[in-house]
Amino acid sequence: MKIKFLALAALSLIYVSCYDDDSSSNTNDDFAYYTETRTYSLGDDDYKHVSTFNILDDRLITYSDEVFVNGVVDQTHSGNLYVYQNGLLTLANMPNSQRDFYYDNQQRLVGAREVGVGTIHMRYVHNADGVVFVERIDAPYDDPSAEVIQRHIIKLDNSDRVMWAGPDINQDGQADAVNTYQYSGSDVSQVTLANGETVGFSYGAAKDNSNFFRINSYGRAVVNLLNAPLLASSDITSIKNSLDSEHMLAENLQGQTVELYGNNFIKKLTRTYTEVGPDDTPVDFTSEIEYFVE
Repeated sequence: MKIKFLALAALSLIYVSCYDDDSSSNTNDDFAYYTETRTYSLGDDDYKHVSTFNILDDRLITYSDEVFVNGVVDQTHSGNLYVYQNGLLTLANMPNSQRDFYYDNQQRLVGAREVGVGTIHMRYVHNADGVVFVERIDAPYDDPSAEVIQRHIIKLDNSDRVMWAGPDINQDGQADAVNTYQYSGSDVSQVTLANGETVGFSYGAAKDNSNFFRINSYGRAVVNLLNAPLLASSDITSIKNSLDSEHMLAENLQGQTVELYGNNFIKKLTRTYTEVGPDDTPVDFTSEIEYFVE
């Protein structure tokens, strides 16, 4: 299998045809699993945390976590990450909560519930021309007496990509201000904020594996509906973290060593960083995310 390496200084550049495709490299449908590994030392002990995420038909299915201390397994945990019914995601186990999703007979997301420290109820009202009311409510989505706590409005195109999003502060069915999104191919090229400011986005050669699995697991429309409050905000960091783009933002790869498969999907990301430890002394970490194919 052909592996490609990107120098960090090159990550801010846009690559069009710098590399030849390799038919023996992975395609979009033969990922088997990926691992996230973090290693560090505290005192006389060496720690390694390994999380494995299993993939079937480009969808995340199950996970397992292992913690090693001085090379010996200390903790293990595993379970379902996502559960599907009739091809639709119905349950997602998050780090500190569980999300349930509900659909209508057209397979459109109409409700969601997140149970963690508390319970959050969401309702999705589909209107004409791809306009959807994204409502946080005080009761389950199918309770006719549920009252709207907060509403955002988002417009999706025929491919379920975001055209614009904004808050409906006075709940009159009209967005009070909107962020408008533009695309270049399969990447969001810029957003024009409600205040008139335009922010452009730059990408490198690397495809965004995480977004690829997220879109295939949730469905593009569901991902963008869940992210509607962030896409409607004025916070650029929140917007960047919610972009539905095929490639990774160049800035997100700075400080990492990147290995790519022949079709520009990521094979491995490696970075080192320092955090303050429990006794206020610096601790050096090495993080590796590696994707494996059939």
